[in-house]
Amino acid sequence: MKIIYCVIADATIGKCKINPSWQHKEVIQSVLAAIGLFKKDNIDKVAEYVINNGKYQDATYNRVISYLCIGSERFDNENEYNGRYRNVKQIIWNDVFKFIFERFKRYDKEKSNHEQWDNAGKLLWDYYKRYSEVSDGSGIYIKALNDLIKHR
Repeated sequence: MKIIYCVIADATIGKCKINPSWQHKEVIQSVLAAIGLFKKDNIDKVAEYVINNGKYQDATYNRVISYLCIGSERFDNENEYNGRYRNVKQIIWNDVFKFIFERFKRYDKEKSNHEQWDNAGKLLWDYYKRYSEVSDGSGIYIKALNDLIKHR
């Protein structure tokens, strides 16, 4: 069974958060209408559910729409959002870079030919090659993130 999973993502250098604009019903309705996953007469209900819970799943048609947060640390759902966003996936930058660097390591030979990559990809590759022996890597990941932001 296939599931259509759509995310409304917010990435930040700081702590994960739900962007305040994503908590306005009109904004979410507009996004839902543009995506076209839900019938027009269901958009209000879906938007309300996403705003109040962070995630909506339609079991009949296997469609999911959810907030997704990427940041330096997870938010405290209970204290910051009164428990409403416990189903929101939060991804930490260290985990993103760890995943990328592990893929580089696993496919070192295949990835070494990457002249077609953009500057961000090449910068990440350079960090991987320069610091691949670093066991923890968290400081390197933050430096890589900051350099990516500077060079975009």
